[in-house]
Amino acid sequence: PEQKKTVWTKQNKGVDARNAKDKYIEEVESNVLARSREQLEKKAKIYEAMRSGHIQQEYSEYDDDEKAPLIDFDKKYLQERQLEEIREETERKLKKRRQEKEAEDVDDPWVEYEDEFGRTRTVRQSQLPKLLPEEKTKSEEDDYIPRYDYEIGDELADISHINHYDADAEIRTKGVGFYRFSKDEEEREEQMAKLNKLRQETENARKSAISAAAKRQQMMARNAEKIRARKAALQARKQHPLKQEPNNVSIPDINEESVASFLQSMRKQVE
Repeated sequence: PEQKKTVWTKQNKGVDARNAKDKYIEEVESNVLARSREQLEKKAKIYEAMRSGHIQQEYSEYDDDEKAPLIDFDKKYLQERQLEEIREETERKLKKRRQEKEAEDVDDPWVEYEDEFGRTRTVRQSQLPKLLPEEKTKSEEDDYIPRYDYEIGDELADISHINHYDADAEIRTKGVGFYRFSKDEEEREEQMAKLNKLRQETENARKSAISAAAKRQQMMARNAEKIRARKAALQARKQHPLKQEPNNVSIPDINEESVASFLQSMRKQVE
């Protein structure tokens, strides 16, 4: 006898029909895709033949638009040739530039040097003599103890050949305190003398201001000490009113007006 199907073995309704339909659709779609692929390959071959010029067809302006091709293959061929020529020309220029750069690296290599500020710079070797000071070559004849020569002494005493810092020779941002000295030696000395004079005046004014402030502080300290002493004396008199003061000690009356006038007189003396 046939066993009764359980919930786990029983299939849903229409499963077999749906599977058969899906299989049929897959077969149809595969056939359609195969035919489409075949047609596209044929069109690609025709397009490549027309583009390369193996197939040439003449169309007049009176022909039907559907018969004429949508692409002007002659113009497209010329454009491709022009692009190819531009690409080849660009490659030749790049190759020539690389060769020139390699030759330049061999003839004029990059070298490192240390400038007057202690910074490491990289320049061409041909530019190095312009940046570094000229070094005198020492020959074997110079290996002796030189005697003093008056002409040499006079030459060393001449300071006209001294090279000062040239602000125009270096491109960099100067600080706020940068001062551009003159290239003329006499004018440069005058500028330095003026700067030294201003510096001395500034130092003197600073010292006088410090000394005046110290004197003012000392006077204020002495005045404060006197005021504290008088307040202590007044407080003692209030606490002991019957105590007689010595005849030789006279304490003046202290009020706000006397204190203000005293401070004003002391301020005038300080000024």
